Amino acid sequence: MDLFPEPVSKPIVTTSCNETQCLLVCVGEETKHTKYSWKENDETVKEGNTLTVEKSGEQSKSYTCVFSNPKSEEHSDPLTEMDLFPDPVSKPSVTTSCSWTHCILTCVGEETKHTKYSWKENNETVKEGNTLTVEKSGEQSKSYTCVFSNPKSEEHSDPLTQMDLFPAKGSSAGPITGVNLPEEKRSEFYAEVKTVYQNVQELQSYAARFMDICT
Repeated sequence: MDLFPEPVSKPIVTTSCNETQCLLVCVGEETKHTKYSWKENDETVKEGNTLTVEKSGEQSKSYTCVFSNPKSEEHSDPLTEMDLFPDPVSKPSVTTSCSWTHCILTCVGEETKHTKYSWKENNETVKEGNTLTVEKSGEQSKSYTCVFSNPKSEEHSDPLTQMDLFPAKGSSAGPITGVNLPEEKRSEFYAEVKTVYQNVQELQSYAARFMDICT
């Protein structure tokens, strides 16, 4: 045995998981005298560089690799059951704050440690994060969707088109000021305004046809 072995490096853990179990593999800079062991919470449960973890439902239960030699030891970052078996994400909602030329879209989901947001314009990812600024382009069919995800699943918000965000010129809809609503109610409110506007347009069309008939 070397009398003065070098201190060990901090190990890293890779994972390979399915719905019910994960295989954890610990990797450190190995020398002649290094060894691996695993702790579940604070109790050593196994020797060696691999550990199979069965899903138990105890999301705070943690697993740590210990990498050591006769001189020193280092611990990996702990992994909890929540890390290994995250719950599926919820469907996100999108709130809007608009002027006549641009809109700020804000995506909201039930966040956990591993959730993230991204945005798609039509079917192409254009931005990471929970907000997106949209400029009025005149392409009314162009759509924007929030993608909310974790390592296990992803959900998409209902898409919003340029027509939704910037109603046609001359409409009674459009950016509305002076309305103080909770964020979670804004999308519903604007959807109702859009429906009312569409109904008004239909009535105007019927009225025009009626006038044509009468004249």
